[in-house]
Amino acid sequence: MTVRGGFFAALIASLVASAGFAIPAVAEDNDPLVAEVDGHEIYLSDVESARSLLPPRLQSQSLETIYPILVNSLINSYLAAEEARDMDLHKKPEYEKRMERIGDQLLERMLLSQVIEAQITDEQVQKRYDELRVQAENSFELHARHILLGTDDAARMVLEKLQAGEDFAALAKAHSIDSSASSGGDLGWFGPGDMVIAFEDAAMALSPGETTQAPVQTKYGWHIIKVVERRPLVIPSFEEARPAIANELAATAGKTLMEKLRGDVDITQVDWAELKKELPPEPQPEPQQEPQQEAK
Repeated sequence: MTVRGGFFAALIASLVASAGFAIPAVAEDNDPLVAEVDGHEIYLSDVESARSLLPPRLQSQSLETIYPILVNSLINSYLAAEEARDMDLHKKPEYEKRMERIGDQLLERMLLSQVIEAQITDEQVQKRYDELRVQAENSFELHARHILLGTDDAARMVLEKLQAGEDFAALAKAHSIDSSASSGGDLGWFGPGDMVIAFEDAAMALSPGETTQAPVQTKYGWHIIKVVERRPLVIPSFEEARPAIANELAATAGKTLMEKLRGDVDITQVDWAELKKELPPEPQPEPQQEPQQEAK
């Protein structure tokens, strides 16, 4: 039902979303040779470029950890490519079409990297941190429980039981349709932006020990919410928040650039519903037959 992580969680998420905008660069005067294959030279910059194409989880690994894997991968790729050229595979239309797409992607990354590097300054990062810190100083986190029901009537029935003195956790275990039912509806700690708006607004208005007086409707159903504890929001230091803030600003700059580029040209797109009319029907999978029992 929720997205966890506290006030700065959205910034951490933007770090992943914007991964691939920046292209690691190795200074020309500090780009050592790392391998040579029949006269073909592979440099550290090649390794860094290969690293930038990895998924974020692997990019976060130290260079020392993934260096041997990347170098061997570059060697293998070169050898395989040379063999393919000997077979004239690079002359096939499929190769040319894919290379055009790869070239477009590379140029896109280089453009975004250049624009972002020019726009994201230390002053901008500090300004954004100060804005977030002011917001955080006036915010807090809650530890709450909830009971989720499928209908308003069901929620009001449970609410009557609560008002009659029955235990909240026990009612959550017995009636809640949320995965938190097994823990008595315990949602743990959450802060601004972690919950859907209607749920957050209702919960933030409660004091510790209080329960909503009426069911709160969200897209998930009807909630009865009880706040257990409240505490000030923990604010990370500038150095802790800096990487995520820089990536948030980078993602925004990249989005702004693409919106500008798209706004300067005429674009016509065919939606899937129209395109599907032009396509042959997809083959339907044959129903699987139940295995017959062996005759005894």
